[in-house]
Amino acid sequence: MTTNPFKAAKWDGDTSKKEAYASILKQMIELKKSASKSKPSSNAKSKETKVKRSYTPTDFPEDIRKKAALEKRYKSKDNGKKVGKSAKKSKTKKRGFSGSSSSSSSSSSESSHSSSSSSSSGDESESDSEGEKKRLKLELEKKLLKKYQLEIKELTTHSEHLELELAKEKKKQKLLRKQLEEDRKKKKKKHEDSDAGGERSSKKKEKNRKKLKNMVAEKLEETVDVKAPKEVLSLKQKMEQKLNAARFRFLNEQIYTMDSKEAKKIFEQDPDAFRVYHEGYRQQVKQWPLNPLDVVIQTVKRMPKSLVVADFGCGEGRLAQSVPQRTFSFDLVALADHVTPCDMAHVPLHDSCIDVAVFCLSLMSTNLGDYLVEANRVLVVGGVMKIVEVVSRFERPEDFIKAVQYFGFKLMWKDLTHDFFYFMDFKKEHNIKDKSKLPQFKLHLQPCLYKKR
Repeated sequence: MTTNPFKAAKWDGDTSKKEAYASILKQMIELKKSASKSKPSSNAKSKETKVKRSYTPTDFPEDIRKKAALEKRYKSKDNGKKVGKSAKKSKTKKRGFSGSSSSSSSSSSESSHSSSSSSSSGDESESDSEGEKKRLKLELEKKLLKKYQLEIKELTTHSEHLELELAKEKKKQKLLRKQLEEDRKKKKKKHEDSDAGGERSSKKKEKNRKKLKNMVAEKLEETVDVKAPKEVLSLKQKMEQKLNAARFRFLNEQIYTMDSKEAKKIFEQDPDAFRVYHEGYRQQVKQWPLNPLDVVIQTVKRMPKSLVVADFGCGEGRLAQSVPQRTFSFDLVALADHVTPCDMAHVPLHDSCIDVAVFCLSLMSTNLGDYLVEANRVLVVGGVMKIVEVVSRFERPEDFIKAVQYFGFKLMWKDLTHDFFYFMDFKKEHNIKDKSKLPQFKLHLQPCLYKKR
């Protein structure tokens, strides 16, 4: 007998379905028994086929057939192979039944029933293979869909990242453009300011030159207009004037060609010699187109009143009497009560106690470097040192400026446009800690010698 495909079905839940299936199986068993006892006639065969056809698997309820098909579809491959073998056996039995002519009607009915069952099992196996293929296709499609979805997500995230980077780059470019524009504007402003500053400085220079020229012209007018009547001098007075002039020239030459210590000794031994020297100096100043001390007095007056000034080589001390600032006056001999007699290389002041040091025609001895060292000692850092000297004393003013900078000073301003005097302002940058580290060369200026007239 062939295996019934419906025996493998497993039912759970509905009892009515089980009862219907059991009644069908009982009817099929009774039919098999009746067929084995007697040969069926043609009418019996038709009835049997009719009964058989009336109970084909297609007449079962749809939910039962679907349940069985689904369970077979999800069985393992081994079960599928067993089903295929049973189908082959049913086919061979069918062939044997067709070849024998002396078989009974019962064997024909059994063969017909087995053929119908084998055909139904073959159809179900084919449907199972088709369903398995569809399922595999669906699984592949799902996998591909998932893969494509992941790739799409990656592409979207990458595109978003690129968009963010592009936005950042655009912002950076905007900032760079703004910075470039600001830099261009600043450069333009600086250029304009430099041009304006150059124009201002040139204007200031022109104003200063005009002022100095006006001062020179006024002095010349004074000398021309205010001419005192010539006194009728006696022979004795004339001889005294000549002697004083000769003595002034001699003293002037000595001061310019010796050390400050030796010059101080000479004037201490002969105090009248210093008076004679300054009388001759006054006569020389009257012949100059401009007194440089007047220019120094004007510049110091424009400075703050809180500053402290030191006048090195003050003479009669006119600077201290003309400016509102507190002023110390130093010279080799005191011609006034407010003048302190001393060597200008060693003045009686504390370190870093003054703001302005003035050397107006007073760099006279051979030890000029000692004067600058002393000025560096008493000046505060940032203080100003003013130097005024006769043009004929400088071989090259640039060399003198470089030499002064070795003593802790830096050039701030200079005026080398005059025919008689050079004006220079230096700023103290640092203190001199070790004098031995100063350059070995001597700071040198040509001596100012007056010719016999």
